[in-house]
Amino acid sequence: MHSSTQHSTMTQLDEREPLRSGGLGAPVSGDLLVEDAVPHHLWSSDDVQAVKMTHESPKTMTDRMAFGMVQLITGMFDVISGYARARKMGTLTASHWISRLVLLETLSNAAGATAALMRHFRSVRLLRRDYGWVHTLIEETENERMHLLVVLQLKQAGSFHRFLIIWLQLLYIAMISMTYMMSVRLCYRMIAYFEETAVTVYTTLLHDIDRGILWHETPAPLLAIKYWRLSDDATLRDVFLAIRADESRHRDVNHLLCNVSNNPEAKDPFLEPPGRSQAGVMLRR
Repeated sequence: MHSSTQHSTMTQLDEREPLRSGGLGAPVSGDLLVEDAVPHHLWSSDDVQAVKMTHESPKTMTDRMAFGMVQLITGMFDVISGYARARKMGTLTASHWISRLVLLETLSNAAGATAALMRHFRSVRLLRRDYGWVHTLIEETENERMHLLVVLQLKQAGSFHRFLIIWLQLLYIAMISMTYMMSVRLCYRMIAYFEETAVTVYTTLLHDIDRGILWHETPAPLLAIKYWRLSDDATLRDVFLAIRADESRHRDVNHLLCNVSNNPEAKDPFLEPPGRSQAGVMLRR
């Protein structure tokens, strides 16, 4: 990797400085990080480059409802974040991208956590095994939380972002919970389509980085280096490659969950042996 860095016009935090406060967006010191508290998948360079944007075409009325709901939600947060207008007017900045990613990852956090909790209570209520799906969804939830914390390393969270995070959590958790109780299939398909959107969002972001629009050669936050075990000279581009790979895994998990939702004994093929998900390769360019 190149050692030179080019900073965006927005105010950058030095993520490698000691922790000064506990607020969102505060830099995180290495000695305060708990690595792999929840085992998660790590990615090689070949893995992250192999990620593709895919779409499972709606086949049923439930699928079409899920896809329509996701299109509506993602369209709304592109307007709220100012991203849609800025992209159209050619005035896109790092701040627009951060707002867009905060909205995306806040909703992703709520979806995974709610689905994991619902499956947990379902297993307890019915007195039967879950065959590993709860573990995968908990991993997904923790993974999405780390995505949000990494994004918030790029800019100190102001009152606007804090307001959005609180209210989006409340509204989306309520919506996902009600959707799950009405139709498990609808819930998982909606989450899967949302993850498809996330892969597309991060692919677009990577294209903008490659075009030099923003964050070209900006160093990766220490939090991201520790979590994904990246090389010490990793850049934000490397971080977003890893996040996109995570989102593609979440997409595949939830599409499969939807497809096997009527089979109570379906085993989770994504559940890895202890230690395997932690034994990834440091991402190097």
